[in-house]
Amino acid sequence: MDELLDVTVSVANRGENSYNSRVILTYPAGLSYRKFTIQQIVAEVEDFTKAIIGGCLGGLAILAFLTAGLYKAGFFQSKYKQMIKESAEDAPGNDASALTAE
Repeated sequence: MDELLDVTVSVANRGENSYNSRVILTYPAGLSYRKFTIQQIVAEVEDFTKAIIGGCLGGLAILAFLTAGLYKAGFFQSKYKQMIKESAEDAPGNDASALTAE
């Protein structure tokens, strides 16, 4: 009596770095085998380098436009000198109209 038993084992590696990977098949002592067929399928791993570089450059461009717009609107200009000048004019004892009348 020659009975055949087909066993299919699928192992998937989805891009992880795995070294020394192995599959161990155990069988009962009374069962003998005649051959093993090993088939290795290599799948390509997606490369995201272009997307990462494009995203970084796009983010930097948006940041540059945002900074230029805020600078153009005067967001980064210091108002400290103007505040000191106004406080000196408003200080008691300083008559700004007397200085301009002479």
